[in-house]
Amino acid sequence: MKKSFLLIAILLTSACMMASVSGKYEVEKKIDKFNDNQVRVTMRGGIIDVDPIGAASNAAKFNPFIVKSKNGNRISSGIIFSLERVTRGQDIRWLNIRKGDKAIFLLDDGRDKVVLLAETGSFDSKVKNLQGDIYTTYYDLAIYSATPAQIQRIANAAKVEVRVSGMSSYEEFPRQPNYKLYEGFLPNLKKFYETEIKPYE
Repeated sequence: MKKSFLLIAILLTSACMMASVSGKYEVEKKIDKFNDNQVRVTMRGGIIDVDPIGAASNAAKFNPFIVKSKNGNRISSGIIFSLERVTRGQDIRWLNIRKGDKAIFLLDDGRDKVVLLAETGSFDSKVKNLQGDIYTTYYDLAIYSATPAQIQRIANAAKVEVRVSGMSSYEEFPRQPNYKLYEGFLPNLKKFYETEIKPYE
């Protein structure tokens, strides 16, 4: 239990740190010397949608991860979700994702569907005063458990739509009507699956 809690805390901290990273594919690898040298590999660059000018404003990300033993055996895998929203003066309701809440991946116009359950969720906010204007950044964070087969199905899709549900609200991606699927999202997922997950199934 303590090990699971520690892993969740570390992954959520990593998600916060990745909140403003671009959609460029990167991989973060860490060795946990306090936990029998487990290896945590997390994708960075999991931006799912962009606005009409191609910018990832108010970034939403789905970054897969795998935790392996020092011998290379898979311990766990899943997807870290983060949603960042910046406002000036108005409040936004958090999704307030809890353990057991769903992220539904609708693949190829409904020909396949992957349902993931949250292992944990959290939310946070930061306030900045820039030249007299108050800006608030809201963060919704969650970790979803996902098998290699589920990640593979998502990565191999030609089209994906996602609904993330929490206690307070839900959000669908790509966000309509103004956002579109980021062209690098599915290739990034597929590359991570092929190089970081498939060899350890």
